[in-house]
Parts: sequence; C-alpha cells; structure tokens
Amino acid sequence: MPVNADEGASGARPDRRKPRGIDSVEVAGRILQGAVRLEHTFRLKDLDQATGIASATIYRYLVSLAEVGLVQRAPGGSRYT
Repeated sequence: MPVNADEGASGARPDRRKPRGIDSVEVAGRILQGAVRLEHTFRLKDLDQATGIASATIYRYLVSLAEVGLVQRAPGGSRYT
C-alpha cells in the first residue's frame, strides 16, 4: 500500500505546527479585545495596561482602526471609543 506523502514510513503523521498567520492582524485583534474589556471610552495608557502592548504601537494601530471605522477618537482627542 502506498504511503501518503504527509505520513512517515510508520504511517504516523509528522508533528503539525500552529499555522502561521499575519502578526499585525493578531495584534489588532488583541487591541480590539482589550478595548472591549475597558470602559466605553479609554485612553492609550488604559489599553497599554490591558494588553501589554506599548502605547506607541497601540497609537499606530488605533489610527488605522479609526480609519476603517472600528474605533473612534472621542471629542477632545485623548480618549477612544
């Protein structure tokens, strides 16, 4: 009987590693999950503490997330919703 290319000679499947995704999508997901866990409006510092992601990184992501309508900057400019 032929051996499947995904199986070794013993018929056992080789170890499968976690599929590699897109890191930036995963970071954006973590930021959005953190935002959901916070109050209705939040500051960068709050999101930094909730996610463990640096504020500078969060800021860049929030700019893009706001551009596509997934977050909004609250009036006054220091908080997001």
